[in-house]
Amino acid sequence: MLDYAVLSGDLFVRRLSELIRRQFRANVGICTGREMIWLGERQVMENEVCAGNRAESVACACSYRNWFEVLHAEPEYPVAITCHAGLRGIAFPIVVHGHFEAILVISGFLRESEDRMAGSVYVRLSAHDEAVLTDLGLEIVAFMTAHADAQQLFLASHDRAFMRLDQSEAVAQTWQAIEAYAGTSEPVLIVGSAGTGRKTAARELHDRSMRRMRPFVVFDCRDAEHAESEIFGHVAGGAPWALTDRPGYLEAAANGTLVLAAAECLSPVVQRQLLKFMNTGLFSRLGSRDRLACDVRMVFTMGEDAEALVRAGGMDEAFFQKIGRFVVRMVPLHARLEDIEPLSSSFIASKCAQLGRGMKHLSAECVAALKLYDWPGNLRELRNEMDRLVILSPHEAEIGASLLSQRILEPQSHEPPRLPDPQLQVSSDVVLQPGRKLDEMLADTEKALIRAALASCSGNRTKCAELLGMSRRNLIRKIEAFGLGEA
Repeated sequence: MLDYAVLSGDLFVRRLSELIRRQFRANVGICTGREMIWLGERQVMENEVCAGNRAESVACACSYRNWFEVLHAEPEYPVAITCHAGLRGIAFPIVVHGHFEAILVISGFLRESEDRMAGSVYVRLSAHDEAVLTDLGLEIVAFMTAHADAQQLFLASHDRAFMRLDQSEAVAQTWQAIEAYAGTSEPVLIVGSAGTGRKTAARELHDRSMRRMRPFVVFDCRDAEHAESEIFGHVAGGAPWALTDRPGYLEAAANGTLVLAAAECLSPVVQRQLLKFMNTGLFSRLGSRDRLACDVRMVFTMGEDAEALVRAGGMDEAFFQKIGRFVVRMVPLHARLEDIEPLSSSFIASKCAQLGRGMKHLSAECVAALKLYDWPGNLRELRNEMDRLVILSPHEAEIGASLLSQRILEPQSHEPPRLPDPQLQVSSDVVLQPGRKLDEMLADTEKALIRAALASCSGNRTKCAELLGMSRRNLIRKIEAFGLGEA
């Protein structure tokens, strides 16, 4: 949410609002849904019927909130409004980066042709006057949205930080892919390790598409006990837990974007159902034979080992080919060390603003230590560390290296374990055989590596997953696919 109290104090906004007040005797204000911010000079109008009457004032406030809700549902055009007292007005949606935030209201007049509420106290405007007011209102809204970029970046830098293009060429390529795919409705696959900003990239795809005014829905496939029911919905009796009809996330995202995070956790059955939906636009709720149509842009997020999962048989190949045509690759933080300092400054500024503290900066020693760390948690870990540093330095303007977490000060103690000497024996398990496909031989190599890793970890799957640099869930899927369950 932008700081509209600050924006409303801008000289251009004040003067234009005062011009409207003087020339048309109309009120100008911004309704955020929680409060009303009046623009221009003192907005005490000759035609203000609510002044000094508490009941009327409450009804007036309700009118503004009702208009806010109306435009929140369809925030595309200015709309003509009528308050509880019968006075006319115009409401303008304020949409910043695809997000509806507030409305600009110009109100308190009657139309020239209206006979009710006769009396000179009420200003009457012609159709031409209303058109002029509409143009002036659009100018105020355009100014606010145009000057919101810097404030939006400052207030939400922790969410948009992965987009910094002034340092890393790799991140510039990621951003170029997002911009290229945003204008289509094709499925997009966002690949990257945890904490690199995959969901934020999905939000950027949505905000820059024609669907930006429509729903943006995220479903984390790791948390779903019944993914098919959650995504497609179910009818009563369609499953033991289905007591009533319930739509799924697919219908909740109608005409908008549905993000399936950690899509590698979806079962092959659900993958094939999603493939049918993406090909036909039709689906059925669990337990029903009725075919329903839905227009949804699908976005999937996965870890770095998505291709390996296909080779291991943990993902339907046709499904992966469908979603893998347009891929956005997120860059891990250890591959963009030049971005650590500006990103850290951005996170610090955001936290200082949240806590109401003066701006802080990192010492040279602190920046150097940050660049020596591997950042396995990527942007999320960096943001959490900067939040911690701001809290631990309430009065210092410069943050020293002594406040850094111990894992960052001693990065060598957190390097992942390496394969023991038996790794030399792994390569001997795979033999080049004429007539065998490369994918089959790669799968054999992967199977041998997992078997060796399990042996070196005494069968501990959690340690094995850390050793191989993959999630425990993906490791278990591969173990089952390779028939290594007894390992």
